[in-house]
Formats: sequence, structure tokens, C-alpha cells
Amino acid sequence: MAKILVVDDNAVIRDVARFSLQNQHDVTLAENGKEGIALAKASPFDVIITDIQMPEMDGIEFVNEIRKLASYAHTPILVVAANLEDNKQKIKASGATGWILKPFDPIKLLEMISEVLKASQK
Repeated sequence: MAKILVVDDNAVIRDVARFSLQNQHDVTLAENGKEGIALAKASPFDVIITDIQMPEMDGIEFVNEIRKLASYAHTPILVVAANLEDNKQKIKASGATGWILKPFDPIKLLEMISEVLKASQK
């Protein structure tokens, strides 16, 4: 069971992610990037999922800050975005592992989590 941090200001997205993942993983939720950073510093996570557009600290800033922490240098990070065409370059440049188009299919989210976990264990 992997520990997954979900960072999103939208309560519905957080709930969908938690519901989709909680049977197979330990899920922690954060409402914004600052809260996500604090949680990540307090406890290790195996995968992080973050929204791109949030108040306080957007997803790109969040990924940049997380990657500065030695313990998260290689942790899989997936960025959730409603518009990938405008954001793919920023997501790649931030050091994120990949992206998920919003709204996402819960089954595909589980599959993607499994894929990044397998890849990170190699």
C-alpha cells in the first residue's frame, strides 16, 4: 500500500481521488500547495498528485518546491490539469513525472499510480 498525497483546492477532485485510491493506498489530502509542502515535510509519500491551478501556491510552484527536498527528488509527481496544451511544457520543466487530464477517470488514475510506482522501484 503506497502513501499518496493529493493536493487540490477543489474538494470534489480531492474526494474523487480519495475515493478512487483509498481501497488500495493510504491517501492524505491537502487543500493547497503550502499545506502540501508542510505535509510532505512531516511524512514521506510514495506518490504526489497535484492540481496545476490553486491559490496560495500553484501546482508548478509546488512541484518546484517539493523537488528541492532531497527526500522527494525522485518521488513520482503527477499534475492534474484541465488544459494540457497550454501547460505541458511548464509541467515537464517543473520536474513532474507526468500529468492527468481533468476530469480524470478513477480507473485510469489507479492504473497511472501503479505505473509510476513500478517505474520508481526500478
